[in-house]
Amino acid sequence: MAVDHEPQPSMTWKERLLGGHGAAFESVRDGPFADNENEFELLEGDVNMSIIDGIPAIDFLDRVKEILFKEMELTIIVKLLGQNIGYNALHNRILFLK
Repeated sequence: MAVDHEPQPSMTWKERLLGGHGAAFESVRDGPFADNENEFELLEGDVNMSIIDGIPAIDFLDRVKEILFKEMELTIIVKLLGQNIGYNALHNRILFLK
């Protein structure tokens, strides 16, 4: 019996990074500023500036921290401890994680 199978397309780097779900990236963008994805407005009281032992300190409310962390959720660091990580080394490390 002959069965004609269509070859499965290989996963892209984006799909591998997101766990095989290309649509997962779009769901991340459903946050507080989904319409204007790179814009949000700081409200009064979102930032607390103070001086501790003569050193300026800035503290953000949890709402602002959530927005910032949401944007960094899919970030990959390709420079570690001041040294560049080559493409092949990064590729091998990703394959090793599987």
